[in-house]
Amino acid sequence: MTDHDGMTQRDLGCVVVHHRSTDTLVRTVASLVAAGVAPDHLLVVDNSEDGSIETVRDQLAGVQLLLTANDGYGAAVDAGVAWLSRERVGLTSILVATHEVVVEPGTVAELVRGLAEPGVAAIGPVLWESEAPDARIWSAGGVLAGRGLVARHRRAPDRPEEPFATVDWLDGSLVLYRRALLESFGFDPTYVLYLEEVDLHLRLRQAGWQIRVSNRSRAVQTTQGMPAYWAMRNRLYFSRKFALGAAGWIGTARVLLQVGRRAVRTRNTAGLWDVRRGLSDGFRLTRR
Repeated sequence: MTDHDGMTQRDLGCVVVHHRSTDTLVRTVASLVAAGVAPDHLLVVDNSEDGSIETVRDQLAGVQLLLTANDGYGAAVDAGVAWLSRERVGLTSILVATHEVVVEPGTVAELVRGLAEPGVAAIGPVLWESEAPDARIWSAGGVLAGRGLVARHRRAPDRPEEPFATVDWLDGSLVLYRRALLESFGFDPTYVLYLEEVDLHLRLRQAGWQIRVSNRSRAVQTTQGMPAYWAMRNRLYFSRKFALGAAGWIGTARVLLQVGRRAVRTRNTAGLWDVRRGLSDGFRLTRR
């Protein structure tokens, strides 16, 4: 596959972040290879720190493996990008995936085609909750709502008749980036887990690049949503980093109300404690 911007699927690298989920990892890797990712360009960054990856190493034949400390999703991606840039010279794009996403045939090729459009920094598929016929969309890209920039998923594609649509951000389970931009901007490892892709995509947009969703591409990603602790901790850090001021506090209050209501509705006392811990640790981050 070739296109007018010089990108090809042969020039694509892939980073899969894995943490103690070997059963799903094997399926993720198999779906990526079936979708056209070359095994010698596919790097599994394992931060499990428990040796579990050895139990499936034989099922990952031809795939590259990098062991790292468990410093979170962003740090793992950054380490993988550095490895690919060093060991696989000439890559024009890098696909970033989690260990539980399943990619449908044709998805990678369509993402490469969409990324070749001028001014596009990153592109992802529509993410579905399962492979069942009655499955719902988990994310058709995301929006940053209101002055407080609260991150919300789109539950239906914008302009579904078009092959690609511009969005504010993409869920980090499967995103294709221009390699040079991903290497230059990188993820902020301070987040550890959750919201780091929103941060990166906002920075790319502030630099004049577009983030898009491919309406004709499909992948499956199971999720339970963002845990209360990370929702509060990272929201406070996000507001401070982007100097949102009073609007940021309004956005934080909305997130607090949302996760607090969920904890009360489900009678999850541990969830309320997680909210408190997240606020406490988030305030510590803002004082640095």
